[in-house]
Amino acid sequence: MQADNNKMATSAIPKPGVVGHLRASRRGGSLTLRFSAASAARSYTVKVLLTDGRGMLRPLSASRHQLSVPRVGKGVHARITVTAIGLDGRHGRPAVTRLR
Repeated sequence: MQADNNKMATSAIPKPGVVGHLRASRRGGSLTLRFSAASAARSYTVKVLLTDGRGMLRPLSASRHQLSVPRVGKGVHARITVTAIGLDGRHGRPAVTRLR
């Protein structure tokens, strides 16, 4: 038998990592969230759920690592989830934080 020499060498596209240092705070009546970059991320998906009934799902480019949500009062709590998306569309493990 002959060995198949026509196999193409392919490099695996890595799965994106987890965003780091996800932080949320209130500033000037807005909710501000920041995070550090995840490895192999092409973009991010940010999901914000507020106890006043509002929800938001926002895509961010790989160069953006912060987002502000206007009109979030002192009594409103939030749950924030940030997920990295890789070059091939795969999702990394989500990072979650809460603001009370």
